[in-house]
Amino acid sequence: MRSFWLIIAALFIVTGVVVAIEVRPGRGEGPPPGSPGTAGDQPAPTPLPVPPEVRPPSTPTPPPQTPPAPPAEAAAPPPKPAAEPSGLDVDALIADLKRDIAASERPPAQPEPAPAAPSAGAPPAEPDRSAAPETAAPQPTAAGALPGLKLDRQADGHTLVDDRFLIRGDGSKENPYVVAWDILVSASETYRPRLGKKDIPERIAMLSGKRVRITGYVLFPMFQQEASELLMMRNQWDGCCIGVPPTPYDAVEIKLAASASRDAMMLQFGTVEGDFKVDPYLNKDWLLGLYVMENAVLSKVQEGREPPRIDPGQHNGM
Repeated sequence: MRSFWLIIAALFIVTGVVVAIEVRPGRGEGPPPGSPGTAGDQPAPTPLPVPPEVRPPSTPTPPPQTPPAPPAEAAAPPPKPAAEPSGLDVDALIADLKRDIAASERPPAQPEPAPAAPSAGAPPAEPDRSAAPETAAPQPTAAGALPGLKLDRQADGHTLVDDRFLIRGDGSKENPYVVAWDILVSASETYRPRLGKKDIPERIAMLSGKRVRITGYVLFPMFQQEASELLMMRNQWDGCCIGVPPTPYDAVEIKLAASASRDAMMLQFGTVEGDFKVDPYLNKDWLLGLYVMENAVLSKVQEGREPPRIDPGQHNGM
């Protein structure tokens, strides 16, 4: 707006100058000397005064004007503090307007979803069985017996377990449990993950972590000069087609405390004693192993004791 009034003042000045030039006589347009009307015959003309309205103003000061109000239908820009209307920065207002439009078109940031809390009563997530997790054994009660486990001490030193199985000892290193294969095989009654049965009996859990002694057929790795691992089995099997193949219920993976000698590796039937552990080994609910014995010692069977006979009717498969 200030530029507009400066232009108007400049037009007034130009108009005054043009009028002054047209009124004053030109230097070369007067009559020649000696002719009538010259300076010697007539008095010199008096110069015309410059009109006061056409005199150039010393400092043009346009009167303050109120800027016209914007149309009602036009969107009013966001209010900006200004010292006076004549000092508005149009470019800054346009830039602010574009920034506000871009911010309004940008979608709001979505917060990350919080993990859903498990609902009350929902069953816990089942662990990946392909990693063969270790099955927790039931904890004994204050009296020393597992819940649901029935123990009946006999006069001859044996213990009748669940009215079915006889064992001897207390599971200590000085007096290990002496067990038969039938109690180990009985785990297949309630623990067959492939069929949805996943309960290890309390009489089996009772043996885990105890010192156990068991007698059976021995199978060492073939074509080795010495070995510290072997397989103790209920039935005889030579790895080919003779005997009954072992299952996780009637075989124990043995880890000896020391490597076996060549004479010990020639044994086919013997007794092992060591730290017993119930350790299910699963691959997508297929049971590949169940019993492990560590820090074991292998010895010969007492003289006159016959190996147990193979009873196919009592063999439990997977």
